[in-house]
Amino acid sequence: MRRQLIVAKGVVAVLFSAVAGSLMADNPGGRVASTLAVLVILGTVLLVYEALSSGLARLLDRVWEKGLPQSPESETTSSRLRPRNVFAALGIYLAAQIVVWIIVAAITVFRLGTTGLTEARLTQAMWSSIVIALPVSLIAGGCAVLLLLRNWTRRIGAPAVARILGLSWGSGPQIGIALATGVALSILAISLMTLAPKAPPDPISQVVASSIYARWAWIFSAVLLAPPIEEMMFRGVMLGGLARTWNVRAATVVSGGTFWLLHSPEWIRWPAAVVIGLLTIVVTLLRLRTKALGPPMAAHFTYNLVLAGLLVGAKPESRPAPQPEGPRWAQLP
Repeated sequence: MRRQLIVAKGVVAVLFSAVAGSLMADNPGGRVASTLAVLVILGTVLLVYEALSSGLARLLDRVWEKGLPQSPESETTSSRLRPRNVFAALGIYLAAQIVVWIIVAAITVFRLGTTGLTEARLTQAMWSSIVIALPVSLIAGGCAVLLLLRNWTRRIGAPAVARILGLSWGSGPQIGIALATGVALSILAISLMTLAPKAPPDPISQVVASSIYARWAWIFSAVLLAPPIEEMMFRGVMLGGLARTWNVRAATVVSGGTFWLLHSPEWIRWPAAVVIGLLTIVVTLLRLRTKALGPPMAAHFTYNLVLAGLLVGAKPESRPAPQPEGPRWAQLP
């Protein structure tokens, strides 16, 4: 049965790549290259997913079968995490995303060719590649962290890893409060943006305005991918891991500060820095008070969802007609 599912997923990936490659190419000669590019990226994601799904299933099975111990005293000193293990997880998380962007940039350069290639043309073509690079980079970062957690499971055991991450949804009231908090923060962000002076567009605004495909790629990434992946990394691995190796206060400052600084490209306007800082504080408090990862994910989800809802009706800027020398995804937005 498992083999049949894998074959079915492979067939769907090939068909999807063929359709996507045909839509991206503007001439018959470019269809093969576009199809292969999509197939390589999608195939890599599927292979990593298959490897990780079995490992995560084993982790959850062990947790449910053995239950979570009430205290960490049962762990031996030699098996406990160290700060370098947590920072290694952060490095792997970021490196996986950077690698995806490098691959997409290389494919873009290959499709554009070296003849007449300018920095402005390359930059504009990269904006068009965000449709693929943004969601795939987030998935790659999440997969890299899951692979590392598999190593942690072997060292300290599945129950200990689940406790460090706060692998629980939390109670119903906790989830409800988190959802309402995320909505309130998004409304505050919208209100503050009206008070801020005009400034050059931030990266999100540029992505949303570039094309309808880029807009939906950002909405998909922000609403469905970012909350679980980022919360697992920053409120799970970093906050939970550093709280065990250092102390809660240091873990709160380091994990929250890292999350806040990594969103600094959005600080074109001061309200963005303020609201992202408030979001960091809220999700951290939810994680500490509930000892679960579900409430911070819920708050992060509704915060991004409300902001994304405002972008659905936004009118993207007009795009020039595709040129014959490359596929649509390599054209100027």
